[in-house]
Amino acid sequence: METEEKPPEGVPPNEAHMEKLTEKPKRRTRRRRMLIFIAVSLLNVGLLALLASQLLVPAQNQSGSTADNSPLIGHSAPDFSLAVLSAHPAPTVHLASFRGKPVVVNFWASWCDPCKHEAPLLEATWQHARSQGIVFIGVDYEDTRSEGLNFLHTYGITYANVVDSNGKSGRPRA
Repeated sequence: METEEKPPEGVPPNEAHMEKLTEKPKRRTRRRRMLIFIAVSLLNVGLLALLASQLLVPAQNQSGSTADNSPLIGHSAPDFSLAVLSAHPAPTVHLASFRGKPVVVNFWASWCDPCKHEAPLLEATWQHARSQGIVFIGVDYEDTRSEGLNFLHTYGITYANVVDSNGKSGRPRA
C-alpha cells in the first residue's frame, strides 16, 4: 500500500511536486558552495603561512653574497687621507688617526638614490652615538664638490665628510 502525500493546503499539487524536485539540487548546490569556500579558505591560510615564514625567517647561505667573499672582513679598513668636504680649502682627514676608536665610514654620492634615503637615518644615528665616542666619516665618492656640499646642506648632515673625487678610497688595494 502506497500512501500518497498530499500537498500542503493552499499549494497546487503540481507546484508541490516541483518543490520536491528542486529541493535536492538546492542541497547539492549549497554543499558544493560550502566545500569550495572551505577549500579556498584553506588554500589562503596555507599561502599566508608560507608568506609569513619567508618574511620572518632571515635568508641564510645565499650564494653570490659579496660580504662573505670580501677580503676586508676581519681586517682594519684601509687607510685613506682625503680633504674635508668644504667650500673653502680644508685640512686632510687621515683614517688612521682614529685607530682604537669605533668609526662608521659611509660612502655616498649626491647622485645615489639609496644614499638620499639613508642620509637622515645616518644623521640621526650620529646625533645619538657621538656622545658615546663613535666617529662618523662620510666619503663623498666620485662626486663633484659643489654637488656634495649641496647634498650635505639638503639633508642636514653635520658629521665629518671628506671628498674622494677619483674614487680611490673605495677600491680594494692589492
